[in-house]
Amino acid sequence: LDQSWPFPILLLAAAVVLGYMLPWWDLRQKAETRKRRIYIEIPMFCVQVANQIMAKGVTVGAALRDVAREGRGEIHQEFRQAMTAIDLGAPREQALAEAAERCGVQALHDLVEMLQNAEEAGSGAVSVLLQEDRNVTARLTFEIEAAKGRAVVQGTATAILFGIPAILVVFMLPALWRLLVDVMHIKF
Repeated sequence: LDQSWPFPILLLAAAVVLGYMLPWWDLRQKAETRKRRIYIEIPMFCVQVANQIMAKGVTVGAALRDVAREGRGEIHQEFRQAMTAIDLGAPREQALAEAAERCGVQALHDLVEMLQNAEEAGSGAVSVLLQEDRNVTARLTFEIEAAKGRAVVQGTATAILFGIPAILVVFMLPALWRLLVDVMHIKF
């Protein structure tokens, strides 16, 4: 019996597993990237909607429609779809909630809920939008600082793992050589 026969079978099994897992992994990465872009776009979206309300004196719905139509980001695309659903007869609250749910971004879901609550209570939607802008911006700043901290730790660990042994070899090898040859009189 040939001893090399398991290798092709293992290689084939690995190829099947990778062929199955890589598309899922790629799709998951794209979804996470999209969610991150939407999350990052929320503060500017809030400011744009608030500006529309203040500058034109329009309702939240009209401001959302204008900003969604004029914008180019992922969040604008989602709100364009929500506005299309509203135009086709879906209730506005449902269409906006479904847009937030499709995105899978909790901050967007919170924003939609706060806007609906502000309208129902008759309170200022502009203040809600600007507060959400500040909240998301603060969370983004915190996440960036945390990522910088993790990068410093990873960089330090990499330097320790790879830099120190290299330094030891560069400096200690000549010293060890000198010790062996000069002090211990070992000849190579």
